[in-house]
This record gives sequence, structure tokens and C-alpha cells, in this order.
Amino acid sequence: MKRLDAALARLEARLGSLLMWTLAVLLALWAGLSALARHGAWAGNLFAWLQDASLLTLVGGLRGVPIRLTLALAFTGAALATAQGRHLALDVVTRTLPGRWRQLARRAGAVLAAVVCLASAYGFADFIAKDAFEGQGLGAGLSRHFFLARRQVALDARALPRVLAGERWDQVLTAEEWNAWLDAGDWRSHYGSDVTLPRAADGERRAPLTVTPTEAPRALLVKSLNLLVALGLLYLALRFLLGAAVGVPESEGHAEAPFTPWPLGLSLTASALAGLLVSPWLAVALFAALLGAPLFSVMAGGAALAWLQAGAPLNRLAPRVLEEQFAGSPVLVTIPLFTVLGFLLAGSKAPARLVAVSRAFLGWMPGGLAVGCLVASAAFTALSGGSGITIVAVGGLMLPLLRAQGVPERFSLGLVTTSGSVGLLFPPALPLLVFGLVAGVDFVLAFQAAALPGLIVLLALAGLAVGQGLKQKLPTERFELKSAGRALAGAGGELALLFGLMGLVLSQVVALEEAAALGLLAALGLLVWIRKELPGAARAEAVREALALAGALVLVLMMASALMNYVIDTRVPTRLLESLAGAGVTSGLGVLVLLNAFLFVVGMLMDGVTALIVAVPLIVPLAARAGLSPFHLAVMVVLNLELAFSSPPLGLNLFLAAFRFRVPMAQLSRAVLPFVAVLAGCLLLVMAVPRLSTIGVEGEAARLRTEAAARGEPPREAWKLECVQEDTLHPRPCTEAERAAQQAPEDEPDDDALLKEMLKDAPPSP
Repeated sequence: MKRLDAALARLEARLGSLLMWTLAVLLALWAGLSALARHGAWAGNLFAWLQDASLLTLVGGLRGVPIRLTLALAFTGAALATAQGRHLALDVVTRTLPGRWRQLARRAGAVLAAVVCLASAYGFADFIAKDAFEGQGLGAGLSRHFFLARRQVALDARALPRVLAGERWDQVLTAEEWNAWLDAGDWRSHYGSDVTLPRAADGERRAPLTVTPTEAPRALLVKSLNLLVALGLLYLALRFLLGAAVGVPESEGHAEAPFTPWPLGLSLTASALAGLLVSPWLAVALFAALLGAPLFSVMAGGAALAWLQAGAPLNRLAPRVLEEQFAGSPVLVTIPLFTVLGFLLAGSKAPARLVAVSRAFLGWMPGGLAVGCLVASAAFTALSGGSGITIVAVGGLMLPLLRAQGVPERFSLGLVTTSGSVGLLFPPALPLLVFGLVAGVDFVLAFQAAALPGLIVLLALAGLAVGQGLKQKLPTERFELKSAGRALAGAGGELALLFGLMGLVLSQVVALEEAAALGLLAALGLLVWIRKELPGAARAEAVREALALAGALVLVLMMASALMNYVIDTRVPTRLLESLAGAGVTSGLGVLVLLNAFLFVVGMLMDGVTALIVAVPLIVPLAARAGLSPFHLAVMVVLNLELAFSSPPLGLNLFLAAFRFRVPMAQLSRAVLPFVAVLAGCLLLVMAVPRLSTIGVEGEAARLRTEAAARGEPPREAWKLECVQEDTLHPRPCTEAERAAQQAPEDEPDDDALLKEMLKDAPPSP
């Protein structure tokens, strides 16, 4: 059994590496082709054919292939994490158990994860069979899709040489060729004897794209390719069962702690209370989580038990995971790319070169290297859109530099764990984009409004770093131009990589995932072929470790989406808000506290984008009736995410940092407390002084008011900037005086008397 386990791990590592580099090369090719398409008719014609009338069209276009490769890569990485015992988990109780009992708990967790994977695989397969294949069943649905794929390949073989020769892609086929292609297919065996297909009229030219009697061809095969999720979960179940049989390995950095009974006792007590007050299923899920079961299995298992208890089938796990929001998201592709990039840089001598630059330019400042870590993390988070990726890529690079300069271990760990969230308020960070989309707020103005609060957060944390440098009396160096020039030249390749990556994304020349792929390939060329610093064995080990981390992370995000399907459908957040409102919140200050408490809890339990999509629609009506500025609300929401991501015991950054740096959760929880206190102080400051969030857009609001007055119209566009609107298509005034001036109808129906009462004393937005 152990030989089989080792052989599978080697196969998974090789397959993962192959998928990884295939993904990077494909994205780089797409980036090059799309750039050529913008400047040449021939390349544009080829690009349009690939996107709109080839086999790629059936899998979602040029972006569809990388996304499906990423899903396959994620499950390969998750299998590696299973073999290494490195899935994200709450390990507080497990670490305190004696050796034999600790291994027994790990094996029990592996069996639980296997059962959850099997149940989830069944749920996903059942959903695809009933929804994606319209009740035909998996066999008939797959047979039909493979038939269409073969028919499209026949068209592609005919179209490719003609498109390469310069013929217009949408007029490649004559009417005779199109009709002959239709007649050559056995359509009746798949669609019935009465099938009707569109034939071409004499002289008509057709695009070489297959047709179906019942479905649109674009992204048609995505439904079949979604079976990758079900098959991946099935394979993971087998890997967990094999791990339970041979023994789950101990992860480095999670060594045995002295046995104390209180973690186990508190876990049993908390689980018993959850069972008595809420549900026995919650008690089981909570105890499994506290005992160290993989986090994704707790999420998926909890969602499955909740659906079963509600009388719903297991296929309710699948919808949100298989939607474009998750399974089709280009952001998903960046996770393995940036993870491998970070591991490659961290495994080379790049840290030594960057520390030389940091010392040369920031060595005169107490804590200068820590300040540099904050600035680099803010920039990288803004580019990548996620704090988790920053912890892996930048944190993994900076931690050895901080150690080398003598920064205390606890402070260094706290810094790299929390600095991953600093850039969420700077463009083009994803959270503000998502908020603008969900709340109907202009993206550009949202970034303008968030700039000042973002700088305040950055300066506050930089002050903490400088204070630590003064307290520890860290060595400082005199700035010398020659030394700085030599250090800059030595790290020129790494700095060119960083600024080149930032330039690609900020200029929007290429998409984020394409920039990540180009950055990864450039780093490979720099470190392997130019620097010659990563031999084959070291490179393979870095990729293997990175894929295990990326796979484990994607699996957690996937099951978080599955859990959110239950949370949203059963209106859990709405009921929670109603319960909190019923506790007696009756003032404007109480509204702000209520909103931020709710956002903090949601941010700790969900990933960033999911938290925004769940929370923002629920709080917009509350904020609208409180008269809050939409930009004040946006900054508070994102600051809450920053705080929640880093806060013990459930902040996502803690899990990622514990996994990446192999440090116990308890040690990380203590390390982040000073940084969490600073972030909380910044949030309180923004809550108390709303103008910090609105000063950047006041000029635009004034301009819109002036233009509306010149036209003799109500300043509706200005109202959108001054207070949250429940209906952005029909904006309402923000002050009582304006409402009276506009003669708002007195008999407007009130559909929420509770919120009217609790918000009656709320102050108007500035």
C-alpha cells in the first residue's frame, strides 16, 4: 500500500507539473495572439475563428481551455496535499494529542474526508445529469456531446487551412459544403428521427460552427467538462482512503505539542452546545473541524448534512460551484500561477538580492525592510486581487529577508500574514470592483474614495514597523549611491519582473491570468536559464509544494461556494440581521456597529468575493435607510474584509500563512494581534469620520449638482454619489430638506417598519 501511495504521489507530481506549464504556455500564446489580433487583419481573423467558430468555442472560447486545465490542476494539487497531509485544517486539538491518538484522529479525518468526497462527487454528477443534460442521463448526454465535438473537428479540419490562407472565418464554407457536412452526420440517433437542421441556401456562405436542434453551441461542452469536478472528488476519496490505510503524514511546522486536556474539553463543550442550541449535524461538523478534519470536508459535509436535513438532494451542492462566478472565473486561474511564481522566487537567491536592495534604499530607516514588505504586499494584492496569493508569493519571499535582518520571528510572521490584505483598497483590487458591481457604484470613483483610507492603513502599519525597528534597535545603514546602484543592478531582473507584471495589468494590455502566466515564464527563464540557480530537483520540489498549496486552497474555495449555496437559499444572513436588529439597535451609531459586526462575521467565514456577494445585497437596504454614503460603505466593507481575514480564530490569512510557513495556528494567532489592533483602529477611524471616505468624490458630486441645476433638473446622479440607493435606476434625495423640496409622496408603502424604526435617528450622510 505504501508503494502504491508513493507511486501515485510521483505520478501526480509529474502530471501536475505538465498541466502547470501547459497552462502557462497556452495563456502566453493567447496573450500574444490577442495582441497580434489588435494590430493585424490576418491575426484578427485567426483569433476570431478560434474564439467564435472552432472546437474552442464549444469549451467557452480561448479562456475556456485554461479554466478547465486549472480545475484539473487543482484536483491534482489537492491529491498531492492529501499525500503530504497538508490540507488546510484547524489543528489546535490534534496537535495536543499523544502520538498514537494523534495519528488515529488524522486517520479518522481522512476517512471522513473520503466519505464527504464520495457524497459530493455523487451530488455533482447528479446535478450535471439532471440539469446540464436536461434529464437525459450521463451516458446519453456525454454521447451527444462527443458526437458534436467530432462533427466540429471535421469542420475545423476543413476551415483551418482556409483561415490560415486569409479567407474570412465567417464565410469559409459554401452552401454545398455545409449541406454535405450536415448529411454526413448521424443526427437522428442522437436527436430523434424528426430532427430538423438549418440547411444553407444556394450561394450562401456559412461560418464553420456546428449547430444543434436544442442548444446553443457556445460553451456547450463545458457541461461535460464539469464532470472534472465529480471525477476529481471521486479520485480524492480514493486518495484519502489510501492515506487512512497507510497513515497520514505529519506536516512540517505542525509538530507535537505538550498534551493538555483543555483544547479537547472545550471542543467537546462547544460541539455539545451547538448540538443542543442549533442542530446535531452542526455539532458533528464543528467537532470534526476542531479535531483537525480537512477544512474543505467540513464545509462540504456541513452543507450536505444541512441539505439532507432540509429534505433536498445532494445535487444542491453543485450550482454555485459550476456557475461562471466560480468555475468560469479567470481569477481562479491565477491561483496556481502566482503560487508557483512565489515558490520559484523563494527557492532561488532572489531574496538575497532583494534584501540587498532593501538595505541599500531603506536601511537608513528603522524597520525599513518591514515597510518595504508592506508596500510590496499592497502592490501585489492590488494586482492579484487576493490576499492569499500575496501571502504565498510575497510573504514567502519576504519572511527570510526579515529573519536575515534580525526582525523578531513573531513580528515577522504577523507582518507577512496581515500585509496580504493591505492592498485591497488600491486599484485594481477585485473587492472594490465586486462591490461596485453588486451595489451599483462607479468603479473609478470607488477607487478614488478608497485611496485616502488605503494610505492611512498603509501608513499606520508602517508606523508599527518603524516602532518595532526603534524598539529592537535594528541596525541601520548610511545611504550610499554606489552601493544602491550595485544592489539595484544585481536585482535588476527581479525588479524588472515585478514592475513589468504590474505594468501589464495596470495598462490592461493583457488580462490578469495572462500576465500571471507571462510573469511565471519570465521568472523561469530568469532563474533557470540566466541565473542558473534552480537545478531540476529544486525546481521540481518547488513546483510540487506550490501545487499542493494551490490545490488545497482551490478546494476550500470550491466547498465554501457549495456551503454558500445553502446559506443564501435558506436566507441565513437575512435571519441573522433580523435577529441582531431585534436586539434593540435604534440609533445611527448602532446601525454602523450592526453593519460592521455583521460584515466582520461574514468576512471570517467566507472568502472575500463570496462575502461581498452575500453581504452587500443584504446591507444595502439598511445602509440606504441610514443615509450612508456609498463610498463610506464601500471602504468600511473592504476594511472589514482586511480585518476579518487576519483575525483569530477563523481568518483565512491565518490558515494560508500556517500552511505556507508551516507554523502552528496558535503561534500565528498571537503574532497577528498587534496588526489586527491597528487595522481595527483604522476601521474605527473611518467609521467615526465618514469624510475620509467621501472627500475624494465630493468634487464630482458638486459638478453633477451644478450641471443638473443648469438644466433645471433634480441632481439624481449626485444623489447616487451622496447616499446609498436601494434602486439606482430611481435615485432618491439624501436629506429631509431635499425630500421635502422634491415633494416625495407621503403615502409611499413601507415594507420594513422594523428598519424604519431602528434608523429613525440615523445621521444624514455628509
